[in-house]
Amino acid sequence: MSSWWDLSDGSDYSQEAAYEAVTSFEPVPVGVYKAAIADIKWAYPDYEPEGFISVQWVILSQDEYKGRMIFQKIRCNSSEDKKSDKARRMLYAIDRAAGGKLPMDKGPDDLSLKSLTSLIMHIRAEIWENEGKTGNWVSAVSKDAVKQAPAAQPEGDDIPF
Repeated sequence: MSSWWDLSDGSDYSQEAAYEAVTSFEPVPVGVYKAAIADIKWAYPDYEPEGFISVQWVILSQDEYKGRMIFQKIRCNSSEDKKSDKARRMLYAIDRAAGGKLPMDKGPDDLSLKSLTSLIMHIRAEIWENEGKTGNWVSAVSKDAVKQAPAAQPEGDDIPF
């Protein structure tokens, strides 16, 4: 008798005592990728009460990185003016690449941010390194292909983790 729990290879799942998903990936190489926003919303974790816009990009390019995710924090409400301005420029670039979906008379809410999902854009992925950890961050967004640029390193607490 087959069960909903039967594995695709026909093996008996009940014989497995433990399972660990592989979640550590090397960052995607620096470069330009066709991508779309899979999820976007405001986040207010305890460690960052000003909040930020949490973005999950999915790579759509037809290469071995297709389906990989890049996570981005856009800190539009930062108390540091330069950081806030930089974040708003990034959000504006995303909005323009998406065809101008966000309201210009007020800040975006979760509902308006959702209008940016599933639209094809181009991102430039960079790599950050900090205390032995590495990951990707998004340095540019455009409707059309963005230019390749020399690798850049985010400054201080701009590191997106």
